Amino acid sequence: MGLLLVCAAMDALPNAGKVVIRDAAAGIAAFLRTDYHGIIIEEEEGLLARLRPRLLIGDDLDDAIRQMQDEHRRDRQEAVVLAGKCEELATGLGSDEAPATFASLRAFAERQRRHLAWEDAIIFPIARDRLTSDDLSQWMQAMRKRQRSVS
Repeated sequence: MGLLLVCAAMDALPNAGKVVIRDAAAGIAAFLRTDYHGIIIEEEEGLLARLRPRLLIGDDLDDAIRQMQDEHRRDRQEAVVLAGKCEELATGLGSDEAPATFASLRAFAERQRRHLAWEDAIIFPIARDRLTSDDLSQWMQAMRKRQRSVS
């Protein structure tokens, strides 16, 4: 849900006033540097790490999981670049690059929404069916441990 809200902010940024752009850009930069990275870690080290052993031969998710990881790798790199551009917007620098930054943010947001829809249609139904209560409990414990190590 948080990612979808940030995507909406990315889409709205070009139509905002200068003060709102600075404030929103700072928030987007912080999200891309920290929270976004955490989302990907939870998907890969949490969800996928627990789902893989539960997959059956007929599930045929190897290509889907590989695609998911490829998208995560590409998007993680782009998030760092976009965070830097948002930080420039937040400080008032790079205003001549703002239209290109806005376009990059909109494209990134659209890819994130497609990625989430794809996960919701392909990965999550199998995860809901296959992950046990023990899997979920272990995932929550590992998630708390990862969050404490970041704090």
